[in-house]
Amino acid sequence: MRRRIWLLSVLAMGLLVGLFPPVQAQQPDDPAVRLLARMPPAARVGQLFLVTFPGTDIGELSAIRTLIVEDRIGGVFLRPENGNIINEGDTPAQVATLINGLQRLAWEASQNPLPVPTGERGETTLSPFVPLFVAVEQGGGGGPYTTIVSGTTPLPSPMAVGATWNPAHAETAGAIVGEELSALGVNLLLGPSLDVLNPSPGSPADLGVRSFGGDPYWVGRMGTAYIRGVHTGSGGRVAVVPGHFPGLGAADRPLSEEVSTIQKSLEQLKQIELAPFFSVASAIDPAARADGLLVSHIRYRGFQGNIYASTKPVSFDPQALQQLMALPELAPWREDGGVVVADELGVRAVRRFYDPTEQVFNGLRIAREAFVAGNDLLILSHFALTDDWESHIANVRAAVAFFREKYTSDPTFQAWVDEAVLRILRLKLRLYGSHSAFTFSGTQVDAETAAERVGLYRERVAAIARDGVTLLSPPSPDLRPAPPAADEYIVIFTDDRQISPCADCAPVYAIPHTLLADTLLRLYGPQATLQVRPDRVSSFTFSELLDYL
Repeated sequence: MRRRIWLLSVLAMGLLVGLFPPVQAQQPDDPAVRLLARMPPAARVGQLFLVTFPGTDIGELSAIRTLIVEDRIGGVFLRPENGNIINEGDTPAQVATLINGLQRLAWEASQNPLPVPTGERGETTLSPFVPLFVAVEQGGGGGPYTTIVSGTTPLPSPMAVGATWNPAHAETAGAIVGEELSALGVNLLLGPSLDVLNPSPGSPADLGVRSFGGDPYWVGRMGTAYIRGVHTGSGGRVAVVPGHFPGLGAADRPLSEEVSTIQKSLEQLKQIELAPFFSVASAIDPAARADGLLVSHIRYRGFQGNIYASTKPVSFDPQALQQLMALPELAPWREDGGVVVADELGVRAVRRFYDPTEQVFNGLRIAREAFVAGNDLLILSHFALTDDWESHIANVRAAVAFFREKYTSDPTFQAWVDEAVLRILRLKLRLYGSHSAFTFSGTQVDAETAAERVGLYRERVAAIARDGVTLLSPPSPDLRPAPPAADEYIVIFTDDRQISPCADCAPVYAIPHTLLADTLLRLYGPQATLQVRPDRVSSFTFSELLDYL
């Protein structure tokens, strides 16, 4: 195992260093090893971070340019609420143009020398070009868990896909996602959710439709099929990092509040929560295997023992995370290069764990402990006490600088960083089909024709939706009432939750409240079969119903 517990003893540190041979001594024919050997410390450290940033400005004075060019950040996480994705107008072209520009910044950074660390020869050094990870969530079912909505194929929710009980449909959905994301330049999908649903209606922690279902076997089958689809649809150009390892299905509170504790033994977890992750880590077909696992901030009494206020979530607990990675169902995947990704490190649950009063944000400690626990890639999102972007950027830069200093002063930390970066480089080399070096042209997509290459599969999605329709009541089709006669009244109540498709977009209804009525009239109204009369159909929202009651 790469990392165990942070050891303070000089003797113990010396022993640990002996476990990690220098990079040059490891598999010299490995292109990732050769690439790493050419990277100065700042470039290596930067690969560990996947960051959020505001807006679409990537100009000379932009925050993201500073992070990429000066701090050598290795990846970005695009979100509509941060203003990165404008789900209005020609969104595919906007997203593709932004991603092309971000990759250009990474290329330009590789052409600018970095200062040589103190004690080494020379004054500056160049670093080889390494493409950015460009990550999104594209879970299906519309916003907020589908980030690129405008222009792309509208996908059913994971629950709708799971309700088909047909892995071929999951593979089709994944293939659509993979093809469309690849066409826009996205190369990292944070998803799908492999959480096994444990329904808790009304609870803020309820997963809703963000799960393939409540049966671990079927969640695993759907997950492997979906991942295969993403890989084949993208031509191997999109990496898949499903969440939320080791499983959020039984959580009793959301990460927007505090860290949840699940009261299950390790054996229970292996049978339910962990089972889908075992499936995607050990799939016989390499295309169906996950490239990484997204580790959630959650505690498990079953293998962490008695839980106290000071007990760390799995994502920050070296012993717990390494115990999980050592399980026989996961160890071969990890040894074969599986990347472990720490979920967003600035969510309120993490902030409250490290300071229940929420008066201090110790970003350096948070980032260090997440990395030391065994995570290879750290998502720095909401990385401040408030939503202030200046504080977020300052904290990100401080964390990167802190890691650079630790890299040059602590041989053990240096060995850990090099091992994590090797995993990241190997994954990026696979994505870009390179056996030696990356090319700038290989990262660029045709933004002008992006809109023509997405949003093409509505008929395939309609077939999934049809097969996913589930009769909830009555329990048997034989007990269904007769359809309404033409002179009977039809009253429809529709959920009227609103979402904002982008940071500056006006809120829109997730489901237009007249959608079902309009569809009924289109299929069965005066211009169709004359089974439904317009003056006999009324639509109301849930809010209107509540006001009436």
